[in-house]
Amino acid sequence: MAVVFQVVCVMLLVAALVLFLMKSRLSGKGASKGQILLAGFQLLLCGWFFALCLSDVLDIFVSFSYVRLILNVFYGIAFLSVSVYTLFTKFRKNDRDLKAVVFSYVLLIGVQCFVFPYGSENELLRIFEALEGAVVFGLLIAVLIRIKDEKFCQGSLFIATVLELAVAVENVIVPFSNVTDDIQLIDIPLNYASLFMRPVLFASLALVYRVWLDGRKNG
Repeated sequence: MAVVFQVVCVMLLVAALVLFLMKSRLSGKGASKGQILLAGFQLLLCGWFFALCLSDVLDIFVSFSYVRLILNVFYGIAFLSVSVYTLFTKFRKNDRDLKAVVFSYVLLIGVQCFVFPYGSENELLRIFEALEGAVVFGLLIAVLIRIKDEKFCQGSLFIATVLELAVAVENVIVPFSNVTDDIQLIDIPLNYASLFMRPVLFASLALVYRVWLDGRKNG
């Protein structure tokens, strides 16, 4: 059932991607061709991970987990916010709408890092992940406050993406029990893939910010 659901999600996201590319081409404003292709690529990646979140909800019905349910809600909000923002090009020049996307990331990182952190067994890794989460949380708050400062925001989003990628790689090298001890062996590769949801989200946010800057300059 979960596999069928994921296939349907991917098909719908491919259709959304085609629509996005057609709208961007017809508008003739905003992003360059390269950025449009990158935005489409990021949208597809975000959509795949969003499908993972939704399929995980189906698993929760079988084996309920309050923590997984709450995290899926906040991941879903973040994925939807960046996808909707990417699809609706008319929002690109609006500070308020971009801030709403960044705020959804603030909520996600706050919940993931300070309420329901990764379950690393190693004490040093837990400390590293806590510090990383605090730094990324602070960078997002700073981006919200200085949204028009191009150099600062691009640098902050780059650092945040690198830090998130480092945590994902660290958890692949030293996986925690929630990743490796899944009852269904077929879900273990998906558990590893889910570790990269946050780096994908931040790479997408960095790209969205770049497109937003281009829209302001071309406007």
